[in-house]
Amino acid sequence: MEQVLSPALYRRLQLLFGEVKIINQGEAFQGHLVRDPHKDRSVWSISQAGEQYAVACRRCGDTRQRLYISHQYGQPHPETDYPMTGLVHCHNELCTDGTDLEAQAYREELKAMILGPFAGGVPPARPGLKRPERTGPVEPPGDLVRLDLLDPHHPANVYLAGRGFDPVQLGLKYSVGYCVRARPEFPQVHGRIVIPMIQDGAWVGWQARYCGEADWHHVPKYYNLPGVPKQRYLYNYDRAKAFRLVVAVEGVPAVWALGDAAVALYGKTISDYHIELFHRMAVPPGQAPRSVLFVILLDNDPVPEDPRRARSAALFQLKTSQRLLALKQALGGSGSAVVRVELPEGKDAADFDRAVVWGSIYAQVAAQGIDPAAYWDYDTCKSTRTWPISAAVPLSSPRPLRSFTGNPAS
Repeated sequence: MEQVLSPALYRRLQLLFGEVKIINQGEAFQGHLVRDPHKDRSVWSISQAGEQYAVACRRCGDTRQRLYISHQYGQPHPETDYPMTGLVHCHNELCTDGTDLEAQAYREELKAMILGPFAGGVPPARPGLKRPERTGPVEPPGDLVRLDLLDPHHPANVYLAGRGFDPVQLGLKYSVGYCVRARPEFPQVHGRIVIPMIQDGAWVGWQARYCGEADWHHVPKYYNLPGVPKQRYLYNYDRAKAFRLVVAVEGVPAVWALGDAAVALYGKTISDYHIELFHRMAVPPGQAPRSVLFVILLDNDPVPEDPRRARSAALFQLKTSQRLLALKQALGGSGSAVVRVELPEGKDAADFDRAVVWGSIYAQVAAQGIDPAAYWDYDTCKSTRTWPISAAVPLSSPRPLRSFTGNPAS
């Protein structure tokens, strides 16, 4: 057998495609991860493709073996642990490129063929299996000091205060801390701000945020506990479920900015698990249904100039609309409502004063024919310092005023 870097993958491709050419034999894959804001994940910027396996592309009828598959195909992604299935390229008709449905379907077909069971009965050689998901209580990643117990001049507190957050409140309310000594298996967490993922009263994961700003092409902004299925959880769910108006945002800082009536998706996508959690808010187990207004406030990213990225962004917007429709259907009959609102392009809720964001939410909800006052729970909001009234009413906020002028939606 040929000496290759990924013997299991090479054998698998021989079984599936027959003849396999080896390109750049013995050459290592080289690249670094770049954050793609439109896909909400990191993608490879490849400087050296390394060893590749060339087979005949079935989609375009290629006979010259122009479909190149990297020796890293199917290996766990260094950030998510999911198999890397994007390291494939058809040099004949660009069959694997683009965001059109046919290209996506072909990539999924290749993934199922290469990583799935082999129909011929030969035991599958699966080169990359993701690690088992962690779905139970977890331990902190090391020795943590809560922010409210740190010196006010500590770099973590200075950074967060500079962003308009109150580190003392983040420590007391959300148990946000600073890692002074990481466990041996998580050396990346040392010196980072650790954000517990708490749901139903237990730690189900954590995020470790870089303390400050950096070149995110080379430094990961967040390091997450490997194997945690973030799509199963909502940040701040335990507090927000008490409200009859709940705002869903992408990231944790936006929840800190909005207050107790907000939850974070840990990303841009509303998963089936999220829909189930929203349904539990509207129809609590063992209780009568109650009408809840769910406001979806995702980041309003600028439209990319690159045509391919623009198509990808448009496809994502279509998927988001489909997920909102699925949420509305799941809540049907409970008397709840779902609306989507936006902030100015390129901004999120953490960029503005709490009063301004809530004022924008109030105005945009009303403009869609829904009376926000029907969902305000004044006593609950008052007791938790979350005041979703209107921009005309000055609201108390621990954050410095960083507002914008004019119509927030424009």
